[in-house]
Amino acid sequence: MRVTCINSDGCERMSSQGAVVFSFSKPVDPEKIGRLWQTTPPVAGRWDWLDEKTSRWSPLNPLPAGSQITLQFNPGEAGKRGEHLLLSYTWEVEIRPALILALGQAGDGTELFVVDPQAGEEPRPLTRTGGRVVDYAPSWDGKQIAFSAENDSGGQDLWITDREGKDARLLLDCQGERCGTPAWSPAGGQLAYTRETTATQGENKSSSIQVWTFDLRSGETTPLLADANSSGSDTKWSPNGDWISQWNIQKNRIELIHLDSKEMIPLETPNGNSGCWSADGRSYYFSGMAGGEGEFQNLIFKADISSGNVSVVLGEERDFDHTHEESEEKIELDHLSVDNPACDPSAGWLAARIQPNVNIPGYELIAYHPQSGEEVIIMQDFSRTIGAYSWSPDGRQVVMQTFPLGGGVEDIKIWVWERASGETREISSGLRIPKWLP
Repeated sequence: MRVTCINSDGCERMSSQGAVVFSFSKPVDPEKIGRLWQTTPPVAGRWDWLDEKTSRWSPLNPLPAGSQITLQFNPGEAGKRGEHLLLSYTWEVEIRPALILALGQAGDGTELFVVDPQAGEEPRPLTRTGGRVVDYAPSWDGKQIAFSAENDSGGQDLWITDREGKDARLLLDCQGERCGTPAWSPAGGQLAYTRETTATQGENKSSSIQVWTFDLRSGETTPLLADANSSGSDTKWSPNGDWISQWNIQKNRIELIHLDSKEMIPLETPNGNSGCWSADGRSYYFSGMAGGEGEFQNLIFKADISSGNVSVVLGEERDFDHTHEESEEKIELDHLSVDNPACDPSAGWLAARIQPNVNIPGYELIAYHPQSGEEVIIMQDFSRTIGAYSWSPDGRQVVMQTFPLGGGVEDIKIWVWERASGETREISSGLRIPKWLP
């Protein structure tokens, strides 16, 4: 019995959250092969069996960029009919540093660009669509990128390309409908996306937007919910792939939906931010509103998936120990607003925007650890709007964009903050909506 790594890079490199796919020459007993598997250093992982001869292994927690890991199958019984691996199979794998994707102007339109945050080189165009790119999403393992592009029918289609921008192909022809905001499942076999339809009756037009899923193996696409009147957008998969979150604009709430049972956990919030999943998938963080007598603030809440309990984790009703760099004054809750949490995939941190005084425009970006209460300022620049921030796949960096008040698209800057050193570096100017390419 033989085993082969069928990754495109031959199992020489993988992302922090990535996976390796193995093909066996005979049908495998998952329990038996699990006893023969080992990694150095020891790393907890999960197996996803694609069929009885093919499986995908991925680490449960992100691996540090730049590190190395040894993957190994030892000799022993592995097959369903008692077949053996007669040899030891070993791969030395490097965890590649993440790159940054972003949208940028290309003539009169928009294309997708890639930037190496360590190299200091000019952004490199990744797509060549004639300026038709609208939005995009990289897969969790960083091998593929889904993007939506305008078509000749007034709609948007879904496309897919590899991390080098090669072999771009049409994934879903949506004709006059607008298909966009793709989101990859952790295992990479499905995409969630939004499908917007416009109906015309006489001189009146109405539009509806729903979340659909697309199976990359079968090519089948279906609505996430059977209710044709359901509304959803801004989808996020839980780390184990069992749940999807969506923002329901009609009902002003986030909906956590279990893929198999269709169980739904509604989280009431009026501000339209869809929040983020904790690294273990057991909790969901989101921003909501609290207050009274004409004074309101956004707070960060935590929803426990198993119990359904919701609690405040940032901005609760007490003195909040937060100070400006310009002042040592402690700030009271009724002058503080916190929103848009982004979850660290490894160590439990949150990145969140703080408006230190709701009566004064301007935000700062912080990293906050709910368990320890530790808080670190990432960026404090009240002349700019901070947005589109996210943690790197290994949780060691945060990418963000800033937009100067009264500025233009060409004034948008992309920055990277290092958690270890606390340093912030400008990566590019003129690009927008950055995301990590694992």
